[in-house]
Amino acid sequence: MKLMKLYSNKNNFKTIKFNESLNIILGKVTKAYDRDRDTHNLGKTTLIEIIDFMLLKDISSNKKHIFKKHRNKFLEYEFFLEIKLNSGKFLTIKRSVQRSSRVSFKLHKECYQKFVHLIEWDHEELSINSKIPDKNAKSILNSYLGFNVLEKYGYRQTINYFLRTQADYGNVFHLNKFAGRDINWKPFLFELLGFEGSFIYQKYESEDKYNEQEKIANEIKEKFSINTAELDKINGLIDIKQQEKNEVQKLIDEFDFYLKEQGISKDLVEELESKIAKLNTDVYNLKYDIERIKEGLNIGINFNLKTVEKIFKEVNIYFPSQLKKSYEELVKFNNEITSERSKYLKESLIKKEALIKEVEKKLIELNEERKKKLAFLKEEDSFKKFKNYQAELIQIEREISDLKSKIDNIDVIKNINEQLKDLSGEIVDKTEKIQNQIQNGNKEYRNIRLLFNQLLIKIINRKGILSITPNKKGNVEFYAEIADFNKEESTSQGEGNTYKKILCVCFDLALLIHYSNKSFYRFVYHDGSLESLDNRKKLNYLELLNEVCKEYNLQIILTMIEDDIPTMKNGEKYKFNAEQIALILTDEDNNAGRLFEMEF
Repeated sequence: MKLMKLYSNKNNFKTIKFNESLNIILGKVTKAYDRDRDTHNLGKTTLIEIIDFMLLKDISSNKKHIFKKHRNKFLEYEFFLEIKLNSGKFLTIKRSVQRSSRVSFKLHKECYQKFVHLIEWDHEELSINSKIPDKNAKSILNSYLGFNVLEKYGYRQTINYFLRTQADYGNVFHLNKFAGRDINWKPFLFELLGFEGSFIYQKYESEDKYNEQEKIANEIKEKFSINTAELDKINGLIDIKQQEKNEVQKLIDEFDFYLKEQGISKDLVEELESKIAKLNTDVYNLKYDIERIKEGLNIGINFNLKTVEKIFKEVNIYFPSQLKKSYEELVKFNNEITSERSKYLKESLIKKEALIKEVEKKLIELNEERKKKLAFLKEEDSFKKFKNYQAELIQIEREISDLKSKIDNIDVIKNINEQLKDLSGEIVDKTEKIQNQIQNGNKEYRNIRLLFNQLLIKIINRKGILSITPNKKGNVEFYAEIADFNKEESTSQGEGNTYKKILCVCFDLALLIHYSNKSFYRFVYHDGSLESLDNRKKLNYLELLNEVCKEYNLQIILTMIEDDIPTMKNGEKYKFNAEQIALILTDEDNNAGRLFEMEF
């Protein structure tokens, strides 16, 4: 895989054509005496961010990314990256800033195409986050690349070694872009060096499980005050408490039996109360009926015929004899009705007075029965003792339950300890396998180490050593150092920023050279790796890069400022041919020399 062309739908973005060997991104000074200008803000570092973006880096959570930080400025930009596949074909990747999660692909046979207005794409608007492999842009690009190195890992995990930004020279192996824990990068690096990376991955997983189970066990011990050595003691306490429970239960049973002997129970008391309440209601209703009957017996016919005749005479109105006769008949009828009603009322009164006597008698009997039945329960000492027995029984049962819970938790801890023992065995086993691999080495690792040393000698004339050492936990640590073989030890020169960059460069190149006969990356982008090097070392470095590109068919992209170009023996600046200068960025007044021809 090589980079061929990067362009945009916007004309103010500089189109970049890469050749297939050494490419220079050069920053030039046009105003040497203008102190307000410099060559470090022209877009050299921005370019590597855009290339990484076009190789489907997810920027959704990266607020510092140029397309997030200055989103409004780039919202209408679409970018196109043409790459050369190891098959010899070319692939153009299209991705916009506005819809950065969507990607399109076009496979073609000719290089340096311009597909800004292309309508038909082989794969269009694929998501970089889709869970379906056939619709996931990264998965599709991985298939196009067809790498046969670290096939179980996606290309995004290894690409970081071949896109070195200024922030990635601090450590040869652990790049600034590697987020999270060692498990996220050490296994695949170990495998990249020819070892079995799954052992490291499995060891980290076992350690995670071990730490998790150990934490659970400690939390149980702390929360429930458990000592697993006291299991027998707890069983003895349970036996004692069980005996106490039996004794209290016996007292309660005896008390309850006495209640039953007396015929006292909750149901009985409730039944008596219900009967008494009903009879009280009956008494009330009977008394009300008797009063109404007595009132009815006192009501008679209050009609005087003589008084009526007198009234007629006083008002000089004739009182006919026929009318007199009708009134007499009416009085007679009413007297007969009243007599009959009184007879009925008297009979009803007698019955109800007899019934109320029976009800009142029954009430007296029930009240007496209730009084007798509840006499014992109302005796304070006995009832209080019964309640104390119940409370004591509840407390004992709670204590027994707590003790049994401790036993259950001890069993849990015992199971966890068994798991910890198994996990500890797995960790030891994986540690031994990792150490055996390191001790035995392998063909790939030895070759990469030799290449690393040869490259370092050619650039700075110092020997270098790659090494892998187990740390205190048995996990691997990777080292890249400048070696002093006279003293049989590494030197501190590798700690300096300048030489640390060269160590990174040599490691990346060693990987590319070693895997140059396989389907893998054929390019590397080193941002500012020439800075601060001695002039002679710079010449060595550039010479080496040209040799490596030619001999191993590799593409190297190097960013530098004009001041970093070394001077040759004849006093002239090192000259790159026109094809090698992929892009020149300058500090011109109108910003025309910048990558986007604008400041941001």
